[in-house]
Parts: sequence; structure tokens; C-alpha cells
Amino acid sequence: MSVSKAIFATLVMSQASLCRHAEPETIEIPPVPPVSNSAIPWESFSGERVAQTTGRPLFINFRAEWSIGCKVNEVKVLSSPEFQSSLAKNAVIPLWADLTQGDPEIAAWLEKYQRTGVPTYIVVPADRSKPALVLPEYPSLRDLTDALDQVGSTK
Repeated sequence: MSVSKAIFATLVMSQASLCRHAEPETIEIPPVPPVSNSAIPWESFSGERVAQTTGRPLFINFRAEWSIGCKVNEVKVLSSPEFQSSLAKNAVIPLWADLTQGDPEIAAWLEKYQRTGVPTYIVVPADRSKPALVLPEYPSLRDLTDALDQVGSTK
């Protein structure tokens, strides 16, 4: 064995030994509130909150801080004045379902709509007997405003 291979093997073995004996570090991530600089009046998601809003359409933003897709959508479409105006025009309640730290209730709602992760956007009509609209993972502004217009309380 060459000297460089021997040194490499020694380094690999010493690193493996260190990893095997290292204690896992737990990092506590604080809850992430809805975007504070947003003009959208986000409310925290819960099944209880959904039940309390009968008679009003909902826009549920299933998202996580670690999701690049969520961040792109938040900047590209959810923060647009047109989207914000459509929420207001249609009297839609925006709910923020944050999966950053994992949440069994949010995971169950994603499963209910046959989704496995974030970003996921669900538009729930005011008339809960009608089916909810599951939007594309990367919705266009038109996808969002059309869905809100479809379920708006003015319809």
C-alpha cells in the first residue's frame, strides 16, 4: 500500500471512530410565525380553526421554512398585490400550516388531500359540502386567483 493510501485509510478510520462515539446534537427550532412583513393577515392553521370558519372560504398554505419551493412561491406569487387583492375581494381567510418542525395534525391534513409534502395549497369553499381545490405545487398567479374567485363568498 502506498503512503498516501495508508494516510487516507488512517484518516477514514479515525473519522469513523469519532462519528461512532459522538453524541447526537439536538437543535431546538423555535416555531415560525406567519410572515410578519406580509400584507396578508395569516392565521395559524388547526382543524379547530377550519371548523370555526364555516361559511367563509379558506386558503391553506401548507409550508415549511426548510422548503425552497415554499420560499420561491412566497416571494413569487403569495406576496403579490394581485393575490392579496383576490383574498380580500373574495373574503378568503388565509391559514398558515407550518410543517417546519413536523406536526401530526398538518401531516394528517396533507394525507387527507393525498399530498406527501410541501408546498401544498388547498382552497376550501365556504360551502363545505363542495370539494376543496388542490392547487399545483408551483401555482401561477392565475391558478391562485382563479381558485379564489371560484370559491369566493361573493359567488
